[in-house]
Amino acid sequence: MQSITQELKSLRPHDGINGVETLSNGYQFIETYGHGYLFVPINDTHYQEAKKLCRYGYRGRLGVYLEEDAEAPAFVALLEGDATKMECYLAFVDNF
Repeated sequence: MQSITQELKSLRPHDGINGVETLSNGYQFIETYGHGYLFVPINDTHYQEAKKLCRYGYRGRLGVYLEEDAEAPAFVALLEGDATKMECYLAFVDNF
C-alpha cells in the first residue's frame, strides 16, 4: 500500500495523502487533501477498462488512479454491469 501512495505523491506532488481505505470490492481508495482516487492495479482483470476511463486521474507504473467525481463511479458501474449509469458519469466528465 505504501508504494501506491508514494507513486500517487510522485504523480501529484502538490497534494498530500490524507488516508487510504480498502473498499468492500477490494479496491483501494486514496484520499488526498484535495481529492480522492480509486486505485486499479495493473494486474487487475479490469485494468484495461479502468485505463480507458482514466481521463482526469493518473496513470502510473503500478496502475491507474481514477478520480472520485466521475471516473471511479463509472468504473464501479462498469463492474456492476450498469452501462447506463456508466455513460451518465462519463457524460458528466465530458461536460465538466
